[in-house]
Amino acid sequence: MLVMLGLSLLALGGCKLIDQTTFAPSPSENPSLLPATRGLDTRAPLVTVSQGTPIPAYRDLLHFAVQQARARDPNVQFDVLVAVPGAADPAAQAAAVGTIQTEAVALMQEIGRDGVPSTQIHLRAGADATITQPQIRVYVR
Repeated sequence: MLVMLGLSLLALGGCKLIDQTTFAPSPSENPSLLPATRGLDTRAPLVTVSQGTPIPAYRDLLHFAVQQARARDPNVQFDVLVAVPGAADPAAQAAAVGTIQTEAVALMQEIGRDGVPSTQIHLRAGADATITQPQIRVYVR
């Protein structure tokens, strides 16, 4: 999975960052759960982390990705999306968001350690009908 993400980042080098509007609560707020959809976000994630992955397992990749994005645009915005399976009922989805939210905040703090101001990091949550396990995705805009 990390090799695949690394290759994706290399391919990203030739791409232009996309500027899109987004839901933008501050990082300290609880994310609101969006309705289940197929392909929750049409953008390609910069990084995807499965629930339960320890920070050291993705820290270097995340650091590299953040630095590359900031090299293209120092004011780049990072959208951190907590994606939960869409097949579950809304109560189970909300519980899943609560479970993985701590990991998402830790990931956001890692982005902040790379010098990104908290005003450029946004947290949201949504249900994705295409996944079976919760994950955290990082997008740029």
